[in-house]
Amino acid sequence: MSDDPSGKKPQAKKKAPATRRWGKIRNIGSIMPGVTRDTMQKRGFMQGEIITRWRDIVGNDLAQDTSPEKLSFPRSERRAGTLQVRVGGAAALAMQHEEPQIIQRINRFFGYAAVARLKLIQAPLPVTDAHKKEPPRELGTEEVRSIDAEVEETKDPALRDALARFGRSIAAANPKKRS
Repeated sequence: MSDDPSGKKPQAKKKAPATRRWGKIRNIGSIMPGVTRDTMQKRGFMQGEIITRWRDIVGNDLAQDTSPEKLSFPRSERRAGTLQVRVGGAAALAMQHEEPQIIQRINRFFGYAAVARLKLIQAPLPVTDAHKKEPPRELGTEEVRSIDAEVEETKDPALRDALARFGRSIAAANPKKRS
């Protein structure tokens, strides 16, 4: 008889699930769709490509200031959905103006009338590599001399220095050399 007063049989311990070994090194791009599938489906993106190919769908100008957030469909349907798009700054007006063309491009991408309308959410976009500014370039001695010569007739030394610094910062931010 068992020492357990309840009379139940002791159960065997469950084995831990076996870890899957791939056997070879794989490109992360080839396994990402499987890794992100559940998250994408929760947000309504049956095809995660709409996020990764957003720039191809809407164009470079709008893609810099927009990001698809969620695609929701009417109950028990997979067409005529609403795509929520996060829009930063003044791009909301451009998105609103171009909404019919954007919806047409999205539906052409899906291959059927998946989206019927856009819901714009005006909010800041997450900072990505595309939004990061390049560091200012180094100015040549000739450029520095040219800027100093332009402000040298200013009588107030503090103002002259401020104008020279301002001119240098503008020249450094400009990717092309001043002429």
